[in-house]
Amino acid sequence: MKQRNILVGFRLNDALVQQIESVHPGVRVHLVAEEIGALLGRGARGVPGLGEASEEDRTRAESRLAPLLEEAEVFFGIRVLPDLVARSPHLRWVQLVAHGIDQIHGDIMDGGVTVTTGRGNYAPVIAEHVLLLMLMLMRQTPLLAVQQGERRWQRLYPGEMEGKVVGLVGLGSIGMAVARAAQGFGMRVLAVKRTAFTGEDFPNIDQLMPPESLNTLLGSSDFVVLGLPLTTDTRHIIGREELRAMKPSAYLINVARGGVMDDSALAEALREGWIAGAGLDVFEEEPLPPHSPLWNMPNTIITPHMAGLSDRFVERGTSLFCENLGRYIRGEPLMNVLDLQRGY
Repeated sequence: MKQRNILVGFRLNDALVQQIESVHPGVRVHLVAEEIGALLGRGARGVPGLGEASEEDRTRAESRLAPLLEEAEVFFGIRVLPDLVARSPHLRWVQLVAHGIDQIHGDIMDGGVTVTTGRGNYAPVIAEHVLLLMLMLMRQTPLLAVQQGERRWQRLYPGEMEGKVVGLVGLGSIGMAVARAAQGFGMRVLAVKRTAFTGEDFPNIDQLMPPESLNTLLGSSDFVVLGLPLTTDTRHIIGREELRAMKPSAYLINVARGGVMDDSALAEALREGWIAGAGLDVFEEEPLPPHSPLWNMPNTIITPHMAGLSDRFVERGTSLFCENLGRYIRGEPLMNVLDLQRGY
């Protein structure tokens, strides 16, 4: 029986390793989180500055990883080595845990292997995070936290979610999950989608708009939620002009990628009161540097790129991978195949 060697670039417990290997008797899992992290100059979770590897660690990682790459058929991970394809002559498929491709670079972008993503797998969790940010902003949680720190008892009169308008910039799996959650709060949902066609029906969307109506959506929304992929076309899709188009009472929520938002323009908008506030999970530079003015902007909530994370993050990713692995072994079409030209 042919052995299928799978490299996994993040930590898995024994039960999840067994789940992968049970897909087919020939599957063998090799955990290489530490080695990938060392060679990329990051910790095993891919975070710069966490467990920076010494030269000795890098040498040790290289010596263990090199023979595994020689025999690898599949890679399952978050980040990849820039020369992964060149060093893996038998590599046929890469499954990414996340949706965005900004985590990958190098020869994998040349199209020599099939790449699939985690598109849609974490949309329900991200939608929960979006609603959390919206509720915190609407209920004036930042101000309440200040009052608590000062031991000051002062009642506020916050707004209500019901009847507010949510404008979705991007209508993929995240946008659809947010729309479903928002309508549960009695909110009206608008959306801009680049590939929308006349007559298409999207559940939970009250009005679908073409890309050229972006400013109309911005000016009509109480909450603007960014949930679109980062591509050459979407970089800085929200800048000074777009922020000026928003209502002064509106809030911006970004759970997409930092690059879709011009962070310097956003800081200006928050400082000068063009918009009421923001809930930000992603940034152009991550980790967000201590000197960034966004840390001190009024009515702004910052979370450290965690909208898709939960105590089931690895479990969810492994389940999706196992479904795709079964399809791969049976020769069936894979889910979430990445279009390298479009970027999603």
